[in-house]
Amino acid sequence: VGGFAALSIQEAANNLSKITAGMQAVGARGGSLLSILRAEVQSGIHGAGGLLKDPSAAMGVLWICRFLTFWEEVCLMRAQPPPPDGEVVSLRKTIEGAYKHTLLPYHGWVTEKAFDVAAAAAPDWAVVRPHFAPSDEFFVEDAYAFVRASQKLLPRIMAALTKLDLVDTRKSV
Repeated sequence: VGGFAALSIQEAANNLSKITAGMQAVGARGGSLLSILRAEVQSGIHGAGGLLKDPSAAMGVLWICRFLTFWEEVCLMRAQPPPPDGEVVSLRKTIEGAYKHTLLPYHGWVTEKAFDVAAAAAPDWAVVRPHFAPSDEFFVEDAYAFVRASQKLLPRIMAALTKLDLVDTRKSV
């Protein structure tokens, strides 16, 4: 997905690093993601009302969930059959549409502008799709498989974050 993917990959790596660092900071060893989040809560590093310390494992988990939700929407939008008028929606428009529903509510002005620049670098879908799957049919099948898997996982993680008061709704920079 060109330069746009580089931004997503960098964000995923940063958030995975936050989880690892958070685990080490609270002395959590192995176990489950839930045990790491509970250890952070017990350590008292986060504020009431979901005010998360950054960096922390909880912040990393929360942003990974948000990005996975974004990619779910991108995949679902790209898996739709073309409209009757035959006008194909560009990958950039797909990304922008998914962004408005999933990430924009949590992005401040600087992050929003950086995202706009990255989205503008997205190549045409016809160029990108072969990198995802050998055919449109396989892409649709793979997209729905990804969404089915993530929709089993994300609600469980978000429920745990909510129960532990670890959902920070503040905007990034």
